[in-house]
Amino acid sequence: MNPTRFLTAGGAVLLSIGTLGVTGRLGRISRGSFFHPPSWINWFHLGLGAFVSGAGLKGSARLQSGTTLVATIMGLGLGSLGLLFGSRAARRFDVPALADPTDHLAHLGVGLAALWGWSNRAGAR
Repeated sequence: MNPTRFLTAGGAVLLSIGTLGVTGRLGRISRGSFFHPPSWINWFHLGLGAFVSGAGLKGSARLQSGTTLVATIMGLGLGSLGLLFGSRAARRFDVPALADPTDHLAHLGVGLAALWGWSNRAGAR
């Protein structure tokens, strides 16, 4: 794994999730809250997927490395904080979906994959 591979694969996943969410097909997969994010998150995933795909396919090594580092920090941060404080935040802000660990585990997985890719940045391209 390296930044180019991470961004290419991650961009494809984000574009897929965003497209399925925007078109309303993501929610048909399951009743789980993981498949029913707010609509703005679907648009965010779609836009981010376009950027990440472009960076992975045409970006400089420096852009790819930096984007992968941001994904590492955001994925590990969102995933860890969600697992630690998700239930508490769900009660405090009356958002039951925050208590579901699946989304937090997915972000943690993204952060770990990004870390793997970023740690192999010297061998990219």
